[in-house]
Amino acid sequence: MGKIYKRDSKWYLDYSVEGNRVRQSVGEVGVLTKKDAQEILQERERTARRTADGLAQRDCLIADLQRSYLAFAQQTLRLKSFRRAQTALESILGYLSVQKVSDITPDRVVAFRQWRLSQKVNGTERTYSRRSVNLEAGALATMFNHGVKQGIIGSNPIRWLKPLKNDQPFKQRRSLTVEEVTGILAAATDHYRPVWRALLATGMRISELGGFAGSKMWTGTPGRSLYAATPPRITPSGGFRSRIPNYGPT
Repeated sequence: MGKIYKRDSKWYLDYSVEGNRVRQSVGEVGVLTKKDAQEILQERERTARRTADGLAQRDCLIADLQRSYLAFAQQTLRLKSFRRAQTALESILGYLSVQKVSDITPDRVVAFRQWRLSQKVNGTERTYSRRSVNLEAGALATMFNHGVKQGIIGSNPIRWLKPLKNDQPFKQRRSLTVEEVTGILAAATDHYRPVWRALLATGMRISELGGFAGSKMWTGTPGRSLYAATPPRITPSGGFRSRIPNYGPT
């Protein structure tokens, strides 16, 4: 039975394949835990036994697996999600520059993440966030999982690699000030001012507001009150009445 050990802040495996000793690094300490390294060792030993029995782990070209996954994703994902996955794969695979799935290791993906975090977003001074980098590495892992389910490859080579910790919120949210609300309503045209009032008073999304039929929404006192006869997900039997603050011109 093989063993694991640490050296130079990395986890190493020490095991035998057909009588030959194999020692190799599998990832950085802190990125992989001791338990993760132990699971990788067990998987490598199982693969070695399968190889000895003539059941070698399946491998394939990255280009073939990418083509298979994108064809599947195009049929199952929304267009925006599909394009995001496609762009993410192009980004990470362009950096890795490998031919086969077996050429990709956790160390290579960790190196990509470190490099990506230092790159600036096009046309700005901002660098890529941990969230963006996790999306790109996650797209690669999803492609590998697809390959395993379809029987194209034997296992996901980065299945033990955990996402980067991200303590920063995706968006910094705050309420509009009275001055900002007044400025929006003052700048709005007469045609769109009631729409802005409705959005500001109810907190609805524009798509939700747009879903109301004209007969189900009307104003009481002009610029003052908004009534909805059958608003979605409010009450099963009645509507609601929301007072719209009289900011600025009506």
